[in-house]
Amino acid sequence: MIKRKEMTGGLVIIEGPVNDGNSALDYNGTFTVSGGTLLALGSSGMAMNVSETSTQGAFLLNGEEVVAGETLVIKTSSGEELFSYTTEKNSASLLFSSEDLKQGETYEVYSEGKELSEVSMTSLMTTMGTSGMTPGGGKNPGGGMNPAGGKIPGSKP
Repeated sequence: MIKRKEMTGGLVIIEGPVNDGNSALDYNGTFTVSGGTLLALGSSGMAMNVSETSTQGAFLLNGEEVVAGETLVIKTSSGEELFSYTTEKNSASLLFSSEDLKQGETYEVYSEGKELSEVSMTSLMTTMGTSGMTPGGGKNPGGGMNPAGGKIPGSKP
């Protein structure tokens, strides 16, 4: 259940907007995940990972196109299936959080049997791809604005 920008258990699946001006998760401040399973699919323009205050693993993949009706499968490096879901919308970002994700481990994300990405959990919260929002608001350096406001030198307009 999501309560006061905190998820402590259960299963939450979000298929958010496909417009890059919006995202499946949109919060100010922090969004802490300490239990359960979260899958958030949507556009990549403003995609956000969970906050670093979270106590379980999460990864955000930006730029991986998934077509409506495809089945996503997340597996351990040894081939054990952790999660499976058939999408209802097109998406270009995927956020997955689970108690089963561990720092230092590698996971594989498949769509219709084709590997989309291999995710190395170098930290408890891992983000792969460009664009997206940083927790608390503001674009990351790949996107143009910093959380304190103002343009980051050398970033995209």
